[in-house]
Amino acid sequence: MFDVMVSVSVSLVLLGLMIPGFGVMMQAVELDAAGQEIAAELGLARMRAAAKMTTSRVTLDPADCSVRREVWDPELEVYQLEGAVSYLPEGAGFELSSPLRITFNSRGIAVDDAGVPVSSSVTLSDGSYHLTLLVSSSGEIKTQRSSG
Repeated sequence: MFDVMVSVSVSLVLLGLMIPGFGVMMQAVELDAAGQEIAAELGLARMRAAAKMTTSRVTLDPADCSVRREVWDPELEVYQLEGAVSYLPEGAGFELSSPLRITFNSRGIAVDDAGVPVSSSVTLSDGSYHLTLLVSSSGEIKTQRSSG
């Protein structure tokens, strides 16, 4: 009987030590998932621009932590929202002071408003964990993770 009580006590102590780390790990997993979703939106915007022979863009807005994918409609001469607007998990945000638009031309190349190839990056953070998405001028998307 004493052996069972010792085993249960040790198990409870170990469980108590692991619980705080579990919360931090879950935040990192949620931020990773949000980063993967943004990378997927960027990849889809790039493919849609090439497939429709037009431009497509993804807007990352730090004000409401939203992500919007839009495709240029040449008939209406406006960008049209494509798909649903997504949001970062609660407690996470973009390390941006103003909205960032990443635009892809009809060849899938990331460009600025003048059509010049450009690289972009955006960092998502929950305060302790950071995930940076890098978009090269060729449209390649990479992620970098860091903590602290």
